[in-house]
Amino acid sequence: MLITESVVDRLARNHTKVGDCWLWNKSLRGGGYGYLKISGRKYVSSRVSYTHYKGEIPDGYFVCHKCDNPSCINPDHLFIGTQKDNMQDKIAKGRVGNTRCHDTKLKPMDVLTIRSCLESGISKKDIARYYRLDRRYIFGIERGDYWKDITGGVPTSNYKPILKLKRK
Repeated sequence: MLITESVVDRLARNHTKVGDCWLWNKSLRGGGYGYLKISGRKYVSSRVSYTHYKGEIPDGYFVCHKCDNPSCINPDHLFIGTQKDNMQDKIAKGRVGNTRCHDTKLKPMDVLTIRSCLESGISKKDIARYYRLDRRYIFGIERGDYWKDITGGVPTSNYKPILKLKRK
């Protein structure tokens, strides 16, 4: 992949810093991985970031996340490894079970916003209605059953519509 100035500029513009993570805030695909087009071809944003900041990725290797956040493009959170390395990392971190519904329409930033709204007193019913989700799913996010690998705060300026919901 050819990393041009335009690609570097898109990497810089299209993420939001949440804690130490740089969350890709453009197109996401299955599992929450970001992607961008370069010369008409789609590339995973973490692979583009790794290539730009750290160098080429050997054939057959994956870009893995120390932070376990698939939309993160912070090069300090990325490392390369084989599929076996990636699975061993998952097991070592206790992520063997299904902690997240990968076919959900939520993005990591949505989950952070939901948590922020819960903390500020917005009802689960209103949050569920806003995201068109079952209220039980909001309970699951609150309890940590889902998306427990997404941590950090949320810049509220990015999500004004939901924050206008009435508080309990």
